[in-house]
Amino acid sequence: MTLIYRKYVVPIITSLIALLVISFGAPTIFAEPSIMILSSPRSPAIKIIPIKPQAIIPFSGTLGPDECVLYGPIYLSSGESIKITITWTPPYATIIVGLMDVYGNCMYKILNGGYGSVTYQAWSSGNYYVFICNDSPYTIQYSGYMVV
Repeated sequence: MTLIYRKYVVPIITSLIALLVISFGAPTIFAEPSIMILSSPRSPAIKIIPIKPQAIIPFSGTLGPDECVLYGPIYLSSGESIKITITWTPPYATIIVGLMDVYGNCMYKILNGGYGSVTYQAWSSGNYYVFICNDSPYTIQYSGYMVV
């Protein structure tokens, strides 16, 4: 990311701490987990609030009767949400869509009707897998996306 202030260009490497190259004085950095305030002896304070971009992850496939698929790992912070939206055919098939951590703990929802959307919240920071199971005697074709 590049921040332009007047005629000065300030390259910023975004993370919890930012590396600054400022040509007009030594900067002072006040860092908090979600807010950084940057100032210099000859410039006004600049407040940077990091924004985590949302990732949209598409998926699709075929599942036979009683088959499951796992997508991941996906790193989630504690309390972070993941939304899974899915469509499948035939619509009279029943599927299960869930979120599982690396220890096998999971939460899931049973879906019917050919379309569904679920949102889960990570219960602790770590790697998770999204799983889709075909809980019917029919082979299904599915597609959808996850928003992290």
